[in-house]
Amino acid sequence: MKKFNFRLQKIMNIKNIQAKVISKDLSLAMAEQIKFEQMKTHMQSEKTKSFVTRQQLLSKASQSGNQTNIEMVNEIENFIIGQDIRIKMIDQRIEEQKSKVEKIRQSLIEKDREQKMLEKVKQLQFESWTKEVDLFEAKETDDLILMRRAKQVNK
Repeated sequence: MKKFNFRLQKIMNIKNIQAKVISKDLSLAMAEQIKFEQMKTHMQSEKTKSFVTRQQLLSKASQSGNQTNIEMVNEIENFIIGQDIRIKMIDQRIEEQKSKVEKIRQSLIEKDREQKMLEKVKQLQFESWTKEVDLFEAKETDDLILMRRAKQVNK
């Protein structure tokens, strides 16, 4: 009897390759999301440092009445406003990236389901093939036994 041949093996291989590609895409998308989150954290820390610097300059300016400190405070205020805008923009990019990651994750889940379904079909076909082989071998064995008995009876 010939060996087991799963007719959908090529499709199964293609699905496996697709799942690997999607998995790699998911890794890249998640890495980019982490990068955006790190950028946001850095921006927030810079903003916090600017708040501290502004407070120090304001306290010096109130003590000395120095006009240059006031100009520096205004520059820091403009930087803080700019940081707020950049943080909002990066928040939007993070949300877009989260959406992208979720879409890719759902696609990967779907590919995994397809692969498991094909694996189950393959297993069922293999079990069916095994039963056929067992029946064929049992029939051949029965035929051999019948032929031997027929020869013994004819002697």
